Formats: sequence, C-alpha cells, structure tokens
Amino acid sequence: MMRNQDSVAFITGGGRGLGLGIARKLLSLGGRVAVVDNNKSHLDAASRSLGSEQAAFMLADVTDPWKVDDAIARTVELWGGIDTVINNAGILEVVPSSHLSDESLIRTLQVHLGSAVRTCRAAYPLLCRSDTACVVNVSSITALRAFPGRLAYAAAKAGLEALTRTLATEWGSDGIRVNAVAPGFVRTERAMEVYAQGDASAEARIRMTPLGRMGEPEEIADVVAWLASARSSFVTGQVIVADGGFTISAADAVIVQAAPG
Repeated sequence: MMRNQDSVAFITGGGRGLGLGIARKLLSLGGRVAVVDNNKSHLDAASRSLGSEQAAFMLADVTDPWKVDDAIARTVELWGGIDTVINNAGILEVVPSSHLSDESLIRTLQVHLGSAVRTCRAAYPLLCRSDTACVVNVSSITALRAFPGRLAYAAAKAGLEALTRTLATEWGSDGIRVNAVAPGFVRTERAMEVYAQGDASAEARIRMTPLGRMGEPEEIADVVAWLASARSSFVTGQVIVADGGFTISAADAVIVQAAPG
C-alpha cells in the first residue's frame, strides 16, 4: 500500500531539519533519495547521519536553474528516473515589513517559490514516466495566519500553496498528484535558532497549541510519506496542516468558567 519502496525522491533543502527527517523516513520505507542542499557542511553531516547507499548528496543552489537541471540529471544517471519531488528549500529573515529590502524579498521568493517552480518544471518529463508520480511542497502555517516580521516568507509560502493547486489541476491528467504540507512549530535546528535569537517565544507558541508541545521533524515526515504513498492516491491539490491544532484554536482569547459544583 505504501508505494514508497524503490521509488526515487528528489528532496531540496534536505541537508538538515525537515528535509533530513523526510529523507530518513523515505529511506526507512525502502525508497531512494537525492538530498539536495546548498550548504556543504549540512550535506556532509546528513551523509554521516543517514549512512545509506540508497541516498545521494548533491551540492546545488536551487535558485540557479542550471544547478537544478544538473542535480536532476545526476539523479537520473544514478537511478533512472524520479518518482517524487519534495520542495523543501527555504530561508527565513525576520524583519519589520517597512524595512524589508528588495534583495531579501527577491531572495526569499526565489528560494521558496522560484526553486519549486524550476524543480517541478525540470522534473515534469520524468514524473510523466512514473506510475507513482507526485510532488509534495513544504509550506507553513504562516500562509494561513499572520506572523509579523515574516512578510516575504509568508508571501512565498502562500505562493507555494497556489502553485500546488495550479499544478494539481494542470498535471492531474498526466497522473501526477501535487499536494503540500503546512507544518506548525517543529523542533528543527533553524527553529531553535530563531527562539535563541529572541525572534519568537517557544513558550508562547506551545501555550497556544492545543496539543501543548512542538512537533518533531519525524511527524512531518510521516505526513509527507503518506502524501507520497498509495494511501493518498485520490488526494491532490490539498494542503495538509500539521500544527498540533495551533491554527484552529482561539483558546487564548476566551475565559472558560469553572464548572459549577
């Protein structure tokens, strides 16, 4: 049922955090993964962590279409095709919107949204040849809720969700499913850096999350693996929110009286 076994996944931003967790999950299900990242130290650490002959590690800047095409070509040389594209590459700069530079705006849009467009475009002919073709885009709850200081990031993630719906509509007749996952607050290296810098409060976020904790990368990887499996074979164009209930809760805005007696 899982349909992850022997499939080839191309994962951008796979050197650490969510991307690394996704790679580890797909490998555990018998798949093969091309882990793409622009940071060599992250790739080296990922290689040591995964330690699998079914994983390939590729240094590439996904904002460069030539580098994307080359990484796609190397993956095909290794394993003959690509069945799953996972667009996870991302960056975050926390800055008041009034001080957001053009450089930062363009860079953020290019890394999140532009890279997804060019990766999907380059992989499309290969996905058309696969019997299990799918794309999973990693969005964020910032596309659903307003988080001050994250204008470029939120706009990029909202665009990624629009991309998801558009490609699902265009590519459905080719047998290609396109979905997205929108994680909430997950315990990744980058998230912990943001908390340490004082750009967000982990305690406040946990308090506002009904499950009362942060998520783990493995939990998001489980959702991605499901979206890439036969168990979701009739699911396309959807954004699956995995946030512990954060976006559905208004508990901090109400007062619940104690039950009488």
